[in-house]
Parts: sequence; C-alpha cells; structure tokens
Amino acid sequence: MEILGTILTPALTILLVSLLIPMIAASRYKGDLDAARGKCLRYGDTAILMLRICTALFYLLTLVGIVCSVLSIIDPEMMDVTSDDTAGICVTITLCVAGDIFSTFASISFTRRIYYDGQTFTDIRPFNKQKTYSFAEITDIKNTVTGTIGMQPTRQGRLKIYFGEEYVKIPAQMYGITEFISTLRQSRKDIHFD
Repeated sequence: MEILGTILTPALTILLVSLLIPMIAASRYKGDLDAARGKCLRYGDTAILMLRICTALFYLLTLVGIVCSVLSIIDPEMMDVTSDDTAGICVTITLCVAGDIFSTFASISFTRRIYYDGQTFTDIRPFNKQKTYSFAEITDIKNTVTGTIGMQPTRQGRLKIYFGEEYVKIPAQMYGITEFISTLRQSRKDIHFD
C-alpha cells in the first residue's frame, strides 16, 4: 500500500498541475481581454483573492500566537513553556504582525485601477486618490515591460511615464498594459520608446 501511495502522489500532483496551468493561462488571457475592452489597467482577480486569503491566514496565525502567548504567561505548565521559550514566542508574534502589515498593504495596493482613452488616463489609487493625466503633457516614456513565453506567460518590468520631473510607474503585471502601451504609441508618435 505504501508503494502505491508513493507512486500515486507524484502522478496525481503532476496531473493536477498540468490541468491548473492552462486554466491559469486562460484566466490571464481573459483578464487581459476584459481590461483592454474596458480601457482599464488592473490587477487580476485571482491575485487579489490569493492576497486576501493570505491576509486572513496571517491574521489567524497572529491571533493563535497571541492566545498561546497569553496562555503561556497565565499557566506556563499547561503550555509546557520555559523562560527560554519567551524569546521565540516574541519573535514569532513579531513575524506574524509583520506578515499582517505586509499582506494588508499588498491587498490595498492591488486595488489600483487606471482608466484611459485616447487623450488622458486616470490613475485611481487606494483610498480613492485619483489623478488625471493628459497624454499631451507627457515628456518622456521609459518602457521596460517584457514578456516571457512558456506554459505560463508572464510579464516583468514597468512602464514609467514622465511629466517633467513627476512620473507615474505602472507595473507590467497589471492586466491590459499591452493595449495601454499601444494607445500611448498611437497618441504620442513623437516620443520614442521601446
């Protein structure tokens, strides 16, 4: 029976991964199409969902850490804690709180949206900080967005749009960035960027 489990576990894992990768790629493609149709740049729903799940898990882990710490202070014998374990408990809680802060910040950051037309784009950041930029005011564009081709296509780099000294950074991971770059190229043919 143990040999059967040893053979089946990797086989089922490979099967599951081979089924999930095309689904993720199709989801990315559909997200790009939806963003392009809506003339919008946004992060994927799957990424936002995963961040929210991780955030909830970090909160739960922090709550468990606090409860265990309080119980170990109240009754060290019940929790089988010695004075040497106190430093480890403090480090664990500190790491949990740091994870809470990071995942909360990332979840909030992923709510950013950019809507555009042929003349302007509006950058809507978390907490409804909204600013509209005109394509006519662009002084320079630095494009380091590149894509990798494989079973799971990904993009890396960023698009930096300058308005004099001020600039807007747009990560390559946002859905719809390819269409946005095409719109920028058509609108500002006088500015050369890759």
